Order: sequence, then C-alpha cells, then structure tokens
Amino acid sequence: ADQAAGQAGRRCIGRWTAALRRLRSPADLSAFIRARGPFELCIWDFDGVVCDSEPLQAESYRRVLLRRGVSPRADFFERYVGLTEPEIWDRIVAEYGVATERPELARERLEALRPALLHDARPNWFVRPALEALRGTGTRSVIVSSGNLSVIEAYLAAWGLSHYFDAVSGLG
Repeated sequence: ADQAAGQAGRRCIGRWTAALRRLRSPADLSAFIRARGPFELCIWDFDGVVCDSEPLQAESYRRVLLRRGVSPRADFFERYVGLTEPEIWDRIVAEYGVATERPELARERLEALRPALLHDARPNWFVRPALEALRGTGTRSVIVSSGNLSVIEAYLAAWGLSHYFDAVSGLG
C-alpha cells in the first residue's frame, strides 16, 4: 500500500510539474491554484523561491574571501546552495584555509549582503499572485528556510508580503 501511494504521489507531482511549466502569467498561476485549492499548507523556501537571492548570497561570500586574499572561481558557490551559513563557512574554512573565526566571517558577510539585498533583491514574479490565490482558497503559507531569519523578515516587510505568511522559520 505504501509503495502504491508513493507511485501515485510521484504521478501527481509529475502532472503538476508539467502543468506549472505551461503557466505564462500571474493570471494563469492564480487560476491554476484556485482550481486545485484549498490545500492544507503551502511551504515556501526564501532564497531561490520567494527571492532569487542566491547570486547576491554568492557575491557576499566572494567579497569576504577576496578581503582575505582568496579568489574563488566564478561558480564556487554552486556546491554550497541549500546549506546553512555555518555549514558553508565550515566548508569554506576547510577548503580555502581561512583563519578568521566563523562568527566574524558571518557578521562581515551580512554587512556585505544587506546593501545588495536592499538595492537589488525583489520577490520572484510569481510570489505575490500565488500568495493571493492561496489566501483566496484559505490555504495557509509558511516559510521554512536555512537563511537568516532577521534578513528574511526585513525583506518580507519591505515588499509588503509579511501578512501572507502564517509563520516564518529561519536561522539567526
């Protein structure tokens, strides 16, 4: 029974993925959600989903490394996507031999990241219409992220999105 349920779930996800790829506008997305909702819960990630912040995140790590005389390859951050900041620093320290304490590295990186986020970060095109459609169906939305909670909350507030989320969970 568990195996059959798993197969059925994979078929459902496959159909949804194919349908989502055909969506071309906020109106298409809203109609898609309203036709299928309500859902029990919608779980969002912040970095890479709500906000395409990964290039900004990568640049902030690169700047910290450059200040220490380390010149990482352009694609160095790809292997760290999805890890927590402490995990990333553990790997960077091991790989590049950075001698600075991790809390200082994290503080310095956040200083480099905040102005970039303020200037360049925006929610992805689909976020607001999806949140509005989900709310219209009575579906709760939450963010579960390995990102810095204070940064996530600040940007949700700046973008006027805080009220769409029933809970936000992050690190820091």
